Amino acid sequence: MKYWTHQATGSNRLLRSDLRMRSAFTLVEILLVIAIIGVLAGLGFQGANIAARKRDRARVEAQLERLKLVIEDYKLRFGTYPPGSNLYNELRGDGVLNKPGSSNPARQAKNFLPNLKPDETVTNGSTYLAVPALPMPNASQNVWNYRDPNTATNKHAGYDLWAEYAERGTGNSIIISNGK
Repeated sequence: MKYWTHQATGSNRLLRSDLRMRSAFTLVEILLVIAIIGVLAGLGFQGANIAARKRDRARVEAQLERLKLVIEDYKLRFGTYPPGSNLYNELRGDGVLNKPGSSNPARQAKNFLPNLKPDETVTNGSTYLAVPALPMPNASQNVWNYRDPNTATNKHAGYDLWAEYAERGTGNSIIISNGK
């Protein structure tokens, strides 16, 4: 900002005016800049949190699609969906139908999940398929839930497959399933 200084003589005549420049910011200007930076940082953090939530959901949906393909491959080989509630054992070759020592070549044990990553399994007495790196509300471990055709409510797909996880930032319970 600029301001004028007037110097007058005894006759009150204006002899000259000096144009002087300030050399510092006022407190109001500094606070305004800090407020603008704060708002922009808040928007950036919110955007990053939204992107992380979308990434988490996409990861779970991609794993769901992969498991659906594996289950359909199992059905093509054995003529039925995996029985029981421990999907991991059945798909790894240590289950009810898919087990070692079968005399029928079509029913010999097959590992349908050869490329599992370490964070995709959970062991708690038994081994289960895990939802990677996403916590479940009120539980220490998060696993894929499965119901075979005898107990399934999703008659269109023939089986129920779902996972529940706590949404990042909000803690809301999100359920991703083959029943949509």
